[in-house]
Amino acid sequence: MANGRLTEMLHGLTDKRGRLEPWTRWWPRSAFDEIIPEKLFRKVDRACPQLPADYFNSRLTVPDGWVDGPHAYLAFGMAYGEEFEAAREWGWARKAMQGAHLHFMVRPDDVASEIVALAG
Repeated sequence: MANGRLTEMLHGLTDKRGRLEPWTRWWPRSAFDEIIPEKLFRKVDRACPQLPADYFNSRLTVPDGWVDGPHAYLAFGMAYGEEFEAAREWGWARKAMQGAHLHFMVRPDDVASEIVALAG
């Protein structure tokens, strides 16, 4: 579920059908300058679906034991610090590399190398 600040922001982006603008339009274009390479932005924008606003009120039910086994977590910066800490608690291999939310689009070879290293 989305936190209160995000829920408030999304409420203002919901159309009459209860659908959200594509997430690439939730913030000013300049907010993506370091996240999505300019040459890929239009392609990403066109591919973004319009989700129903109530999507962010849903909860997932995961099977028992889903955290067991050979898993790993690669973080780009520490925007998802709680998830990074949870990965530690679950005993997963984990690493944080410098980068923003969509760093795999900015430095795909570096991200792939880190994933391979974590998988080993």
